[in-house]
Amino acid sequence: MEVIDISPFLSQSEGRKEEKVEIANRLLSAMSEIGCCYIDGHHLDFASTLTRARSVFDVDVEEKRKLSAQSASNKGRGFLLFGAESGREDTFEPKEGFSYGYDWDGKGGAEQPSSAIEMEARNVWPSSAIANNSEVEKEGRGGGGGGSRQGDVRKVLDGTFSKLCDVNVAVLRCLSLALTSGETESMFDHYSSGGEKINLARIFHYFDASKNTSEKKRTLGSSEHTDWGSLTLIVQDEVGGLQAASPSYYDRVKRE
Repeated sequence: MEVIDISPFLSQSEGRKEEKVEIANRLLSAMSEIGCCYIDGHHLDFASTLTRARSVFDVDVEEKRKLSAQSASNKGRGFLLFGAESGREDTFEPKEGFSYGYDWDGKGGAEQPSSAIEMEARNVWPSSAIANNSEVEKEGRGGGGGGSRQGDVRKVLDGTFSKLCDVNVAVLRCLSLALTSGETESMFDHYSSGGEKINLARIFHYFDASKNTSEKKRTLGSSEHTDWGSLTLIVQDEVGGLQAASPSYYDRVKRE
């Protein structure tokens, strides 16, 4: 699978046009032929993010129910309870999840989510994510060794969300350059402008297949589906499990 370094599209400098066009054409080829690729050059610390992401689930089931993403008032933010997102009637997905998005609270009250826009809403955070300078133990869900890290879980996850939005825009600008034969990076700007306010980051905690208590349903990590929006950026931990397939390609996606 192609590895695409998008750093020239994240830099404030213009960069060499020839280099950017070459990168853009490689990205377009990968997306056209397979539908996915590895993104490099993003400068994100995923080890720190994954450690804190695991700690989000360290609350009891009652708190998870109170902060359910399926609540109408939460508009998709909060917890996806164990098995709640099994996309097919004949399939059980042994996982739980947590969704969050744009940090309205971090704007000092200057911005408010619009009640007229369905996907705009404040995040809801569990108690495990809001303690300042909390010590988060690295407990090995999906890998990881001993040791601990200091840091505000919410602050780190909010920062990761913001940077992933920047990566999303960079990828769209890269594709624009390829699709316009090197003419412009801005073809998709009007689609992505303000998109960070409805984007969602979703953290999933996958359980062993033995957690499927239904003998009549097959076990699958994630059922067949099509994501909404322009792009899906996926980060996986040491365990992996993600696979990519197209008419001409099939492979397990390795964690680089």
